[in-house]
Amino acid sequence: QLLSLARAEPDNSQMQKFAPVDLIKLLTEVTSDWVPKALEKHIDLGLSCTLSQCLISGNNMLLQELINNLLDNAIRYNPAGTKVTASLKVMNQEVILAVQDDGIGIATNEQQKVFERFYRVLGNTESGCGLGLAIVREIALQHHARVELAYRDIQHAQGTAVKVIFTQL
Repeated sequence: QLLSLARAEPDNSQMQKFAPVDLIKLLTEVTSDWVPKALEKHIDLGLSCTLSQCLISGNNMLLQELINNLLDNAIRYNPAGTKVTASLKVMNQEVILAVQDDGIGIATNEQQKVFERFYRVLGNTESGCGLGLAIVREIALQHHARVELAYRDIQHAQGTAVKVIFTQL
């Protein structure tokens, strides 16, 4: 995780290697890689995308790391029976990559703290070092994207929705 964070930081020479990236293809591949882990934890992992193509300017390796971290968190920190959905859509000239779950959610007062390095929500027994969402935020910043985190169901304060919002290529 520390190595991933170092790769995502702005002074890394890897950052100069941006090219068109098909987010549909990348999201499909990475989500498929997580199916065995989701099945092992009895989590329903799905993918929602009706787009035929979705290109952004980016670094394929870093974007893969971003998606891996989002899916890892959603699978790792939710109980069996949770539904996790990765999705991609275009709205108002922005590409929105989201990972949502119907699990326990992250309390409102913790939602910004989880992006800090080494921060972990208290009371969770899963292993982790508190770098996953810090890495997501760094990679998003390198891609001139923003990250939003909220309850998936705001009215009932349940589930988690993490969105990475990119400007289209």
